[in-house]
Amino acid sequence: MSRLNTIASLLGKDSATGALVKQALALSDLNTLLKQHLPAKFAEHITLSTIKGRTILLHSDSAAWAAQLKYITPELVDSLNTVEEFQNILDIEVKVRPESLPVDPQRKPLTLSRASADAINRHSSSLTNDKTREAFKRIAKKSKE
Repeated sequence: MSRLNTIASLLGKDSATGALVKQALALSDLNTLLKQHLPAKFAEHITLSTIKGRTILLHSDSAAWAAQLKYITPELVDSLNTVEEFQNILDIEVKVRPESLPVDPQRKPLTLSRASADAINRHSSSLTNDKTREAFKRIAKKSKE
């Protein structure tokens, strides 16, 4: 089987991967439609996550945008109900999902106690694989004295 046939079978309409791709594309299209009905200031901060029954789940990149969106939820539901794909929507749920987690620049390197280093050394002496034994010994050398 050629590589092309393998990819085609993975993305075929009857495959699980193909179904996921189809669902992702459908959500992307719905997200585009949603953004057309959001006030412009919300467009880059709100993303459609999923539709559960008659509720749309949206993700916001901060609590501030989520709170502001909750104030306009009734008007947004009315606006979305004019679009065929969102006709049956009765409610909007908003969850905060930050773009990325903050990085802690003050993070201290992990240390190994002397007792742990001794235990690792004892264990490593019983290992039969030379590479594994040496790796354990290198770890044990990093203990705080």
